[in-house]
Amino acid sequence: MNDQTAEQWLASLQTQAESMIQQSEQLQVQLAALTETASAGGVRVTVNAGGALQALEITREAMQRGPTELSATILRLGGTAQRGVARRMAQAVEPVAGAEAMQFLRSRITEAEETAATSQPAAAPEQRPAPRQAPRRGAADYDDYDDDMPQTFLR
Repeated sequence: MNDQTAEQWLASLQTQAESMIQQSEQLQVQLAALTETASAGGVRVTVNAGGALQALEITREAMQRGPTELSATILRLGGTAQRGVARRMAQAVEPVAGAEAMQFLRSRITEAEETAATSQPAAAPEQRPAPRQAPRRGAADYDDYDDDMPQTFLR
């Protein structure tokens, strides 16, 4: 234990632990308040540190572009804001986590950015007409010899 007594070493260890706890608490407060906003074309998207949508603003002009284009814009801006908040989280965590953990985190952010850049926006769901329903038949439409059974036992 070098030139330290066991009590000194233990006291030093406890001071380090208290310092780490204080840094962790400060980091939690900082991350809880972290948000990122991306905007373009009359659309503004804000996400929190977990990537959850916190605010969405859409101007009348943006609404006139149609649902498909508006949806694509919202999704694109949501991804941009999520990547931005992830970068800011990495900057906040770096002093506490250390270089090795940050290298891993940055590799994940880079992978997510590359995936987002190469993926196409999701196609709008196909609008299918409502299924046609067979006309309803009344009790008078059935006789004792009818092969077609009614859909219900209630008449």
